[in-house]
Order: sequence, then C-alpha cells, then structure tokens
Amino acid sequence: VLSSPVRDLNNGLAKLNLGEVTMAFELYSNRSMTMKVSLRTCVLEDTRKEPAVIR
Repeated sequence: VLSSPVRDLNNGLAKLNLGEVTMAFELYSNRSMTMKVSLRTCVLEDTRKEPAVIR
C-alpha cells in the first residue's frame, strides 16, 4: 500500500545502496552447492527529515 508509512519513501529512516554485486554458484553431483558473493560498495544514507539526537 503506497500510503503506508513503511512503504512511503518520504517517511523512511535510511536508504541502502549496494553496488557491483557478483555471485557465483557451483552445484555438485552430491547435491551440495558452493556460493561466492562479492560486494564492492555498500552505502547507508540517513534520510530522516529531522536531525537525530543520539544519547
């Protein structure tokens, strides 16, 4: 629902951006799997309208 404060981007607390994500999977005949994940950038941006007071 777009009117929900949880989904309204104007009422969010932060914005998380992940950049250059690389994933590789290897499946084996014994039903096991290996996964490799690489993340080049991760940015957490404070989007609150009011300055936060941390005590």
